[in-house]
Amino acid sequence: MIRRCNQSDLLEILSFINEVGDPYEDFYITINNQRLFLKEHLGEYIKYLKKGEVILGDQEKGYIFTWGLSDHSERKYLKIIFKKEEYIKDLLTVFIWNYNFCDWYLKVKKNNPIFKIALSCDFKIIGDRGKEILLKRSKGNERDNKTNQRSDK
Repeated sequence: MIRRCNQSDLLEILSFINEVGDPYEDFYITINNQRLFLKEHLGEYIKYLKKGEVILGDQEKGYIFTWGLSDHSERKYLKIIFKKEEYIKDLLTVFIWNYNFCDWYLKVKKNNPIFKIALSCDFKIIGDRGKEILLKRSKGNERDNKTNQRSDK
């Protein structure tokens, strides 16, 4: 079940990261203009988790890490690692449902399946950086507000 994770889940998350790998090299955070790949720097991320970052996911499908909440950055990024392509939309849907309080950004390689699936979740292209693409999903997206209404109301 996709859920918010905490520090006690980190061994399970590290095991998942080691098993799945990062074939697109998009699973990183940036500190002082340096990319720190989370496979090697999960310990560095932990101190930010304590300050407000979020990890959402499970061992079956994958995980979404936030980046930018703890230091109140202008841009809040999502970093996604997944087991199968079909799970990306599940992860994004649950995340957006629970954390639609700010604009979210994704920076991924153009050949990463996250790119096309994010577009179907109302992320918009705002930048093209050669091999990478920058996407943004605005807070309180209008389509999201309409489609997430309960049908029994």
